[in-house]
Amino acid sequence: MEAKTEVYTLAVHLEQYRQQLLSDPVFLRALCRNLANKLNGAVASNRHCSLRQRVVMSLRQAEPGTRICNVGQLAQSLNVSARQLMRILKALCGEGVLRHEEKGVYVLLKKPELPHSNLRKEEKQ
Repeated sequence: MEAKTEVYTLAVHLEQYRQQLLSDPVFLRALCRNLANKLNGAVASNRHCSLRQRVVMSLRQAEPGTRICNVGQLAQSLNVSARQLMRILKALCGEGVLRHEEKGVYVLLKKPELPHSNLRKEEKQ
C-alpha cells in the first residue's frame, strides 16, 4: 500500500493497553464510528454492481484451491438468494473458474477476471 499524501502512523502495544482502551467510551465510540463509515462505504460501492460482479470481487479475495462450502452463508453475505448465487456459480464452473465437487461445495480453480463495468457497455453502444 502506498500513501498519496503525507501520513503519520501510531503504534500502540495492544497487550499493554487493551483493557484501558476497551473501558474508554471515547475510544470505543470513535472506533464504532470509524467501522460504521467503512461499512457504509463498502455497501454504497457495491450498490450499483451486478450480482456477478459482487461474486467475482468476493472470489478474487481468495486463493486458487479455496473451497466454498457454505453457499447459503455466501448468499446471505451478498444479500441474495442461494438460487441466484448458484446460477452465477454454475456459470463460473462453465468458464473454468470454479469446479463443483458435491452438493453445495465448489473449489476455486483460478482467480476470475473482473467483469466489465456498465460504463464500458455504454461506451461500446
